[in-house]
Amino acid sequence: MAPAHRTTLAALLALALAGCAADPRPTAQPLTCDGGRTLAVTFDAAADTALLAEGRERRRLPRLISGSGARYGDGRTELWIKGREATLTEDGTRRNCRFAQK
Repeated sequence: MAPAHRTTLAALLALALAGCAADPRPTAQPLTCDGGRTLAVTFDAAADTALLAEGRERRRLPRLISGSGARYGDGRTELWIKGREATLTEDGTRRNCRFAQK
């Protein structure tokens, strides 16, 4: 194979693999809890955090170690996710929540 063809092939392969990389942009998802409370949860894979937003209030939670599911918390607030189900605990008050179906 000629050097020019190798360079072109390598460039095309690099572009194809770049398209397979995970999307690093944060994504927001609606979360509805018992009592009709709705929050927007934005997951930021690069920062390994979840941002809870309700009205003007924002709370960024770092990811915590979890035996199963995904768990985020800051000592006052904890969000524990298993599939589309989640438990939101704030100041000791626990609520069952669910992410909207995609």
